Amino acid sequence: MSIFKKISTKFIGITPEDDVEENEGLEEEKVRDKQTAPVTNIGSRAGRRAETGSNVASFPEFPNASGGTGATIDNVIAAYRMNVVVIEPQSFDDAQQVAVNLQKKKPVVLNFEKTEKSVASRIIDFISGTTYALSGDIKKISNNVFLCAPNNVNVSYSEEEHRLGDDMSFLNR
Repeated sequence: MSIFKKISTKFIGITPEDDVEENEGLEEEKVRDKQTAPVTNIGSRAGRRAETGSNVASFPEFPNASGGTGATIDNVIAAYRMNVVVIEPQSFDDAQQVAVNLQKKKPVVLNFEKTEKSVASRIIDFISGTTYALSGDIKKISNNVFLCAPNNVNVSYSEEEHRLGDDMSFLNR
């Protein structure tokens, strides 16, 4: 006899026979509920409920990139379009615009071709701190061009990055 049954018989006054009778009634109710429960549709999703009498809605299939149909996670991800912001800074004040875009989770391409070396160095220092604080990443794309990516963008690069040379020697202090 379990501890619960001992306590219930001594303190509450329930005898084992009473307990068995109560359990039998519950089992009969459960069986009766299972047998008589009607299957009903609880609304339709834009009239696209399957006519099978089940609660499963049928959804239209959308074409995917390979020309086939079917809903996949790739389709959902492809539907989300990411905007890349390209900035050609002229002064240090333009660095704030880069930081704002990174906060909005937008990747930023910085083109320093028309920027003075001293200003470009200050902007890179500022943006490096900003991307670090936002758990982002900054990569050198080519000579005088950098990609600042927020934490929701994965940046992969090849070994060519290491072969670009030291054309921006002002970054190597």
